[in-house]
Amino acid sequence: MVNTQNSQGAAYSAPTPLARTLEEFRIRVAGMNKDNQLTVAGKDLVKGYEWKFAGEEYWQAWRYLFNRAGQLGLTYCKHFKRFYKPLPPKPAIGDRVRLTSTGSTGIVTGYSRFNVIVNIDQEQREAEVSVEYLEKI
Repeated sequence: MVNTQNSQGAAYSAPTPLARTLEEFRIRVAGMNKDNQLTVAGKDLVKGYEWKFAGEEYWQAWRYLFNRAGQLGLTYCKHFKRFYKPLPPKPAIGDRVRLTSTGSTGIVTGYSRFNVIVNIDQEQREAEVSVEYLEKI
């Protein structure tokens, strides 16, 4: 915040001027490490809330944003206009897997619409598990 005076002489705090140059944008993007931070930066670029880039600067700022997302292993969803971390690939039927939540092992027997069906060794039952909770053995 910057302390200033209005026309009547009363002191008030005005918002601190935000970063405006491409170099400042690049430095700020380099410090981002979460998909939601990158998404907000992208929305600010489009709507021009913080960044008033035009022409080549605008495209260069997007390039910085996408390069940083690539370094973090994120992809961009054009429909929802946000960055996200994609799920790992589904294991093949017959692969041995370990459930990260319980540590039990099993064999992949099939797929449901979104999940993988695993026949768990110790419990003699099948479980429907999301790919993010499986690791291939």
